[in-house]
Amino acid sequence: MLRTTVIRGCLFLVLAALGFALWWAQSYVRPEAVRATVLDSFADQFPGAHVQVAEAHLRVFGGVSVRDLVLARSGDALPFFSAPTALISHDKEQLSNGRMVIRRIELEGPTLRLERRADGRWTFDGLSRPSPADRPVPMFVVNHGTIVLTDKSQAGLPPLTFTDATFTLINDPPPLFLNVKGSALLSAPVPGATMTPVRVEVLGRIHRLTGEFSFRIIASDVAIGPDLA
Repeated sequence: MLRTTVIRGCLFLVLAALGFALWWAQSYVRPEAVRATVLDSFADQFPGAHVQVAEAHLRVFGGVSVRDLVLARSGDALPFFSAPTALISHDKEQLSNGRMVIRRIELEGPTLRLERRADGRWTFDGLSRPSPADRPVPMFVVNHGTIVLTDKSQAGLPPLTFTDATFTLINDPPPLFLNVKGSALLSAPVPGATMTPVRVEVLGRIHRLTGEFSFRIIASDVAIGPDLA
């Protein structure tokens, strides 16, 4: 008799827990609500850009999974940033209050288009909201990204394309310094050239308050020939 009572009690607790979980999921973690929160967060950080998110949902083991994140400037033919998938690690307590405080962003296969126009301004100038220097910056992790650089200024650089880009950006020591470390394949800078892509490694540090930065670029196994010249 006691055994039967215990079993029934356990079953009741399990069903009650499942019911509460379903109610909580319907009330707080609906994909539509999570997507709206993600959109609001990026729109607040990039008030000068159009932000699109196809889907966003909470993962069972933590974080928000995002699909098709796109940021574009009004009037441009192509977005300056797009990512098929992104994983956002956030403050769970703040999300339950409708605010997304991002701790880490991991991007898979993103494309970043950097263009300097004839007047010297970059495509992303004025798009983002300045972040207070005393507020830590989320950690960024990029895997298999593509960076397209177009320079239309006088005596500008030739078109450059970096593929298979992998790098991290860490606010260390916080909050003033940003450290960048990564690598990518540099394709031929001149259309029609046949040079073999070169693996380029980048190490850098940025001071958020003064804007001063230092970078070291390392290229190994570079073949010197007519195409590179």
